[in-house]
Amino acid sequence: MFSVLTLNLRFGLAADGPNGWHHRKDCFPSFFEKYRQDFIGLQEANDFQTDFIDNILIDYNFIGKRSPAPSFWQNNIIFYAE
Repeated sequence: MFSVLTLNLRFGLAADGPNGWHHRKDCFPSFFEKYRQDFIGLQEANDFQTDFIDNILIDYNFIGKRSPAPSFWQNNIIFYAE
């Protein structure tokens, strides 16, 4: 058996005011510490969001990042436990 978590990160370049990425990103370290799943799927992930989460999930690898990609590009990423 394995565990799965999926999240829509929301486009990180959106002008979302107080709900913008630069405000929301601070909750992720504690969130992922609490919810350590075998697979973590991310939707609408910009490269800088993927890189940020990759630095948090040090025991994971991921697939799905287009490289090179335009700065506005959104990926669907799957992190998986090593």
